Amino acid sequence: MVSARTRRRKAPRRAPVAPRTVVDRNQRAAPPIDDGVEGSRLGRAELIGAAIVAIVAAALFATTFSSNVAAGDAPESVAGVRTLGIIHAPGYPTYVLAARTFGTVLPVGSWALRVNLFSVVCAALTVALVFLVARLFASSIGGAAVGALALATTASFWFNADFAKHYAWTGLLLIAAVFAVVIWQQGGRDGWLAVAAVALGLEVGSGWQLAAIAVVSLVVLVTLDARAPSTRALVIAGTTFATLAVAVFAFVVIRAHQDPTLNWGDATNLSRLWALIARKDFENGTGGSVLGVAGVSRLGGIVGGLERDFGLFAALLALVGALSYRRIGIPRSVFLALVIVANIAAVVIGSGITGLVGFHSVVTQGGYMMFAMFAIAILTAIGVTVAADWCGTVASRSDGSTRSSSVAVAVTILAGAIVLVPSAVVHRAHADLRVAPYADEYGRRVLASLPAHAVLLVWDEDLAFPMEYRQLVERQRPDVTIIAANSLGIPWARTEVSQRSHLGNVLEQPTVFDSVQALASTFLERHRPVYLDINAMLALHDYIGYETRGLVGEVVRGTTGAHTVKDPDAIAAELAHIDRVDGYEKESANRVPFDIAFALHERAHIELAKVYAMQRNRAGAVRELQRALAVAPQNGKLRAAIAEAQAMPPKDLAGFLADA
Repeated sequence: MVSARTRRRKAPRRAPVAPRTVVDRNQRAAPPIDDGVEGSRLGRAELIGAAIVAIVAAALFATTFSSNVAAGDAPESVAGVRTLGIIHAPGYPTYVLAARTFGTVLPVGSWALRVNLFSVVCAALTVALVFLVARLFASSIGGAAVGALALATTASFWFNADFAKHYAWTGLLLIAAVFAVVIWQQGGRDGWLAVAAVALGLEVGSGWQLAAIAVVSLVVLVTLDARAPSTRALVIAGTTFATLAVAVFAFVVIRAHQDPTLNWGDATNLSRLWALIARKDFENGTGGSVLGVAGVSRLGGIVGGLERDFGLFAALLALVGALSYRRIGIPRSVFLALVIVANIAAVVIGSGITGLVGFHSVVTQGGYMMFAMFAIAILTAIGVTVAADWCGTVASRSDGSTRSSSVAVAVTILAGAIVLVPSAVVHRAHADLRVAPYADEYGRRVLASLPAHAVLLVWDEDLAFPMEYRQLVERQRPDVTIIAANSLGIPWARTEVSQRSHLGNVLEQPTVFDSVQALASTFLERHRPVYLDINAMLALHDYIGYETRGLVGEVVRGTTGAHTVKDPDAIAAELAHIDRVDGYEKESANRVPFDIAFALHERAHIELAKVYAMQRNRAGAVRELQRALAVAPQNGKLRAAIAEAQAMPPKDLAGFLADA
C-alpha cells in the first residue's frame, strides 16, 4: 500500500514573475510604429542627406540672389528690420526680430543684403527639414531628396528664398513644428512637443493664419496617433505656446507706444492690436465664399497654380503618394490631407486671387500656400518611393534576379531628373532677383527731385516703401515728409499724420479726398512745397492741381488736374535718360514684383503726354505715349490710344488724354 506521502506529487516550479512596471495613467504604452520603410528613423545617413539637400538648395538660390533691395514689400521689410518697426498688418514681429538678430550677428554688407541672406538661410533649412520629415513619413532617402528639391525649385518658394519678406522664416517655423511632433511620435522625449510649441508660438507673430492651420492639423495628428502625450507634456506645450503668442503681441503694443517711424496700425491698445492682427485695414471685399463663380475661379486659380508651380509629373507623383495611405499610415495621411484642404480653403476665402494668370499669380500666392506646398513635397517624395519600389519588384520578378534595389535607385534618379530639371529651367527666370535695383533707384530719384522740407503725398502705401527705405536705411533726405494719402480714411493713420505734423483737426473731413485737399492747403500755407507721386496724380486728378516734374508732380493752386509746364522737353529728356540708365527698356524685367516700378514709369510718360497735348503738340504727345508703351509693351489699351492719337486733330488731343 502506498502511503499518502509517496502519492503526493511535487508541484511544478513557477516561472519567476517579472516586476510590475508603474505606468503613468495619462500615458498609453506606445506600440512599435510601422513606418512602412525599414530604418526610417533618423540616423547619420539622413542627417548627411539633409545637409546635402540644404547645400544644393542654397547653391540654387545663390544663382538668383541679389544684394539689392527688391520692389514690392521688400523695401518696407528691410526698413522695418533695420529700425525694429511694425510693418504692415499683421506686423510680423517675430520676423522683424529674427531678421534683425541675424543681421546684427552677421554684420556683412548692407542691410538689404543681410535681410535677403536671412531668407536664403531660412529657406535652405526649410528644405532640409522637409527632407527629414519626408523620410520619417515613409519615404526613401532618394525620394525625400526629390520631394524636398521639388519644393526648392518651385517658382514661388525659390523667389521667396531670395526675397526680403517673412515667407521663408514663416515656412521654417511651420516645418520645424511638424518635424518636432513627428520626432516625438517616433519615440522622442516629451520635450519635442515643447519645441513644436515654441515654433508655433513664434509662428503666430509671423503668419498667424498658417499657425492656426498648423495647430489644428498637428493636434489631429497627435490625437490619431497610437501614442498619447502625458498631461504634463500637454500643459508644458500649451503654456509655452500661449506665453509666446502673448509675448509676441505684447512686444507689438510696447513698440507701438514708442512710436517708431514705421508704426503700422498704431497698436497701442487691445482694440487697435486686434485691428492689426485681423488686417482690418485691408478689408476690401476681395475674399469671400468658395461658392459661386468667383469662388470657383479662385479655387481653380489656386489649384492650377500649385500644379504649375510643381509641374505635372510632380503632381502625379504626389497623387501616387496620397493613394499610398497604407504605407504612410492613417494618422499622417489625414494630417497631410487636412493641411492641403485647410490651406487652400483659407486662401480661397481670404484672398483676392481671381484665377490663374501665368506665373504672376503663382509667385504671388506661393507664400500663402506654403503649408500645402510642404505637404505636396512630402507626398511627392512618397510617390517617388512607391514608384521606385514597384519598378524594382517588377524587375526582380520578371527574371528572378535580386537587382530590385539597383532598379529602384535608377527609377528614383530618373524621376528626380524629370521633376527637377524642367522645374529649375522654367522657374529660374521667374525667381531671378538679379536685375537692376529698380526700387532703390526709384526711391533715390524721387527724393532727390524734391526741394528742401517738401511733403510727398503717395497714393498706396506700397509705393511709399522705396522712399521710406531710402530715408530709414540709407539716411537720404530725412527732411522730406512722406504721407500715404489714401490712408487718411483710416482713423489711426489720420491720427498719426495729425500728431506728427501738428495738424490739429485739419484732417477731420467728410471724405478722404476732402482730407487730402485740406492737408495740401495747410502745408502750402506753411510754405512747405507739396508734391504727388505718379499714382497720386492719377487718383487725385479731379481734386488737386499739379504740374508734372517727371516722377513727381508739384501741387499748384488753381484748377484741378494736370497743368502745363514751361519746358516739357527737358522733362522728356530726363525721363528718357532714366529709362535707359535704370533699365526700363528691358521688357523681360517687367514682372513680379518689379511691375510696380514699370507701371510708375509708364504713367510718368503718360502724364507728360498730357502736357504736350495741352500745348497742342501732337508729335510730343505721341512720342511720350510710345515711350510709355516701350516700358509696358503688354498694354494693349495704350497701343490703341496711340493709334487714335496719331489720327486725331491736335485741338482734340488734350480732351482725349485728360482722363488717360
